[in-house]
Amino acid sequence: MLCSSMIFLSYHHYRNIFILVLLMPLIENQIINVIKCYAIRGFSVVLIHVDIQFKCLKDRKNITAMMNDVSKEEHVVDIERYHRIMKEQARCYYAMLPFDTLPRMMVVQLMNTVVFYLNAFVWRKGVSNVLLPVTIIEGTVIDYYKHFHVVFGEFVQTFKGSDNTMNKLTIDAIALGPNGNLQGGIRCFSLSTCRILSRQACDVHIDSAIR
Repeated sequence: MLCSSMIFLSYHHYRNIFILVLLMPLIENQIINVIKCYAIRGFSVVLIHVDIQFKCLKDRKNITAMMNDVSKEEHVVDIERYHRIMKEQARCYYAMLPFDTLPRMMVVQLMNTVVFYLNAFVWRKGVSNVLLPVTIIEGTVIDYYKHFHVVFGEFVQTFKGSDNTMNKLTIDAIALGPNGNLQGGIRCFSLSTCRILSRQACDVHIDSAIR
């Protein structure tokens, strides 16, 4: 099954990333959802630039915004530039990891973390010198003391629940980054089940010796 990532970039320098199965109806639904997200905050999406492989979305006539597809071997310059920025950020994280390879799910979560932090800083050439891109589009306020607890790839112990037995109450996991909620939750990759866990910050203990 083929998968790809879709990047949405606006002049507010707010980025959305989705991992999609390459089925045009699903991609179309994600684009419509992004347009709705902007509409909720009072913005109207009037023009979308896409590569030529997405021309069929233009032909389907289900998207209200005008779609401009580029020619063969031509690229949308702004999108390609931010592709490079995201790849550079991901490589920086990867270079600090003690692992040679990563599970596919961790790679997906790595890109989510990269996009989260790119949206968490004011863009000097953006529409505002005060508001963050994520604040402009989602209304989320980023707090350093809540959303910068962990670094991607750190070994952590996370609380799994209590019972009346003598079994351990924590599980080994790899920190993936913030989950994006207001209270500063943390995403973790369970080393026992290979599942993505969403935990409160107080339920995640960072091993300072490994850190």
